Amino acid sequence: MNDSRIRDFELFTEGLMEYSSSRCLALRAVSKDGRILYENYYGYRDEDKRLRPDRDTIFGLASVTKSFTALSVMKLQEEGKLSVDDEISSYVPCFRDPSGMPPVRIRHFLSHTGGFFPKSRILTENVAESLGIKDSLEHELIYDKALLDEGLRLVATRLSEDHSRLETPGKLFSYCNDGFGILSEIVRIASGFDSFAGYVEKEILEPLGMKRSTMSFIRPALDSNAAVLYTEENGTLTCDRNYLNDAFVLNGGGAMKSTISDLTEYLLMYLNSGASGKGIRIAGKSSIDEMMVPRIYVSPGISYCYGLEESTYGDVHYIEHGGSLPGVSSVIAFSPEREIGITVLSNTMGVPVSAVARKLFSVLSGIDTDSKGYEKSSYSDYILKNSEGIYHSDEGDTVEVRRNGDSLLILRNGKQQDHMSISPVSGIIEGRYTDTFFEFISDDRRGIYALRFGSRIFPRTRA
Repeated sequence: MNDSRIRDFELFTEGLMEYSSSRCLALRAVSKDGRILYENYYGYRDEDKRLRPDRDTIFGLASVTKSFTALSVMKLQEEGKLSVDDEISSYVPCFRDPSGMPPVRIRHFLSHTGGFFPKSRILTENVAESLGIKDSLEHELIYDKALLDEGLRLVATRLSEDHSRLETPGKLFSYCNDGFGILSEIVRIASGFDSFAGYVEKEILEPLGMKRSTMSFIRPALDSNAAVLYTEENGTLTCDRNYLNDAFVLNGGGAMKSTISDLTEYLLMYLNSGASGKGIRIAGKSSIDEMMVPRIYVSPGISYCYGLEESTYGDVHYIEHGGSLPGVSSVIAFSPEREIGITVLSNTMGVPVSAVARKLFSVLSGIDTDSKGYEKSSYSDYILKNSEGIYHSDEGDTVEVRRNGDSLLILRNGKQQDHMSISPVSGIIEGRYTDTFFEFISDDRRGIYALRFGSRIFPRTRA
């Protein structure tokens, strides 16, 4: 990288941090052979104490955890302990496939194609309280069998009782934390380990030397070099060390915490087709390759694989996964062809860290990741006449659609969204650093029954 490109990237990052009120940002890019190509740290992991982050600062990873879950499944498939074609119900009897529908299989949950609308989180704190269990260093929630069993029962039963299914399994992408939570418990069951956390520690973290990575909630809260968690919502800033805040009861969807140093080892494993930087085999090349195969369309230029997302720039594949929770914005990314891995971590919710990673990848690779290629279109008459209504996600977001002459008025949680049509049934909301894709979903029986908005599909609740 020449000095001007480095400075342009750093100005971009500083502007993004100011725009998103990020308190802290840690990032590193590495090559396949472990060389550090770029590394930088911004802001404070603890603003009050003016403590800076470093390569060993613990951050939450949120949904980056899903790649660890998918990797665990692929390892067990290698060992013959499960198959991605296995039915979920064969491991989780309380999960029942709807009558007349094909069965949901492990591969469906790996690619978010189980056919379910988004669900609100069943929280660790609430289930633990109902069971009279408290988190402590002597008895951590991540290993508690009673908590895990009850969490699995609650999540699987709720999905089974959902009669407003989105679509037949395998047909449509809609982000499903419940699915990855169930997968982590299938890992526990199929492996014979007492917990998913225990499996990941023994089979992934220890061999890779990821000594400061954990699914624990209490250990990072007590660690002197862990990030304070900052979240700003509706103009109100909260900051704490409560890593249990909004934590899903099943750990495979978002429980991992890690550091820049540890995630370097994790990325090197992907760049070296399943072997660590020291040559220790974590998974076979075929398993890593299978994780990166595009399975389902997400939005223009993006497909979901198994616990990873894929974008393509010519013959170059860019693989990534991000995460968001209170006090957490995270992304890992790598390109097999360019042999580059990137990690960006923040202790502030709502920071578009994926934009930082893509910009850094562009600087390092010389590939233009900014060109969006959207072509302006017009909504079809059918969409204009029939799409008005309220689309609501059980996770809390609401999108209202109204006809506005030859176009549409889109309001998200009451706030108008500037947008343009890019096909007769879809549009894009262009943001300063990230864009939101939306698409109307219909079939012959139900007409327009849902709206894809970003990574979720919202059911239509009122016309």
